[in-house]
Amino acid sequence: VGSGEKIAVTQPRRVACRSVSGFVAEQEGGELGKEIGYQTRFEKKVSKDTEINFMTDGLLIRKMLQDPLLQEYAAVMVDEAHERSNNIDFTLGLLRDIQQARKERHMPELKVVITSATMDKEKFSQFFSDDEGNGAPALEVPGRLHPVDIHYEERTPADCTKAAADKV
Repeated sequence: VGSGEKIAVTQPRRVACRSVSGFVAEQEGGELGKEIGYQTRFEKKVSKDTEINFMTDGLLIRKMLQDPLLQEYAAVMVDEAHERSNNIDFTLGLLRDIQQARKERHMPELKVVITSATMDKEKFSQFFSDDEGNGAPALEVPGRLHPVDIHYEERTPADCTKAAADKV
């Protein structure tokens, strides 16, 4: 934060917008609603200084209707793209069109970052390919694996709630 360029970050749900923006603001040592804020359909915690704006994908679509080239933003991050809602599908298609329209008008490039736990990165890369057919850069960041201990009961309890209560 601090570059002066604005970044939109979508979340599929309002609760995620509030909690993730609060977490990021805390990690950055800032106050929520200043450099880092959020907007949902019924709530808004942003200022003229907000550089990272978390919002639902539906709200981003509404912003695209108001400003078809998203001139306010230098970058858009679509988080949780594997959710595959109509809003996310529309958002991705519109973002690709906006990138092309900005290029044709010799405007600054709109950077698009898509994150997903399970998406097919090659398909997304080709969807956002350039005029020569070169796919967009795709990165894979492996997740963390945590060990899992599996324990079996020696006998099947007649009443699961009683068995759970007995262990407390």
